[in-house]
Amino acid sequence: MPLILSWPGHLPAGKRVPGIVQNIDFAPTILELAKLPDNIGCEGNSLLPCAKGERSENYKEVFFSEATWEVKRGYTDGKWKFIHSLEQDYHGRPMQELFDLENDPDEQNNIADQHPQVVQELQSKLENWVAKRLEETGTEVDPAVAQGRCGFRIGEPIEGETLGAGATPLHLRKVSETAHIPDPDELKKKEAGGNAMPDKEGTKPMHGYVKKK
Repeated sequence: MPLILSWPGHLPAGKRVPGIVQNIDFAPTILELAKLPDNIGCEGNSLLPCAKGERSENYKEVFFSEATWEVKRGYTDGKWKFIHSLEQDYHGRPMQELFDLENDPDEQNNIADQHPQVVQELQSKLENWVAKRLEETGTEVDPAVAQGRCGFRIGEPIEGETLGAGATPLHLRKVSETAHIPDPDELKKKEAGGNAMPDKEGTKPMHGYVKKK
């Protein structure tokens, strides 16, 4: 997912940074821009060195977890992106996915079966990271496993509401509203009181693993 920074007169314009950053970098960046001290020890790293060309990335590798609408863990180092499912997701995706980001930046081709050694190496990295975090936090039970797909248990279905607490769960919503992003022009029409969101025509895949036509 790309991140765009804009502050005319303060940040370089038209500069592209190829490396990895994270959302946790926002707070230290804002503090540095505001010339305020970090008195609480924020996680993350300021984005300004990347924006100014002093470094090309904030991280060599990133581990991530998801336990709302699906239960998965992942790893990326800019070259590989590995996804390991702790339970089968609603879309029926493979339990393990491996993408070569250099040759397949849109993540269209799962090559886990072709590279078992890479899968084994990255899965070991994930397992070691989870074990380390459990030890550091004094936790005995993996919270992702204990929580499961909590998004399916949030509130009561309310037709017409957006996803979230008390809203219609993902598995009860129309496919067009859960798996696609409408064309920007259609969104403008809807905001202006025009027609409702289209079903399939004029939509774009939301997830990188949706096969292109």
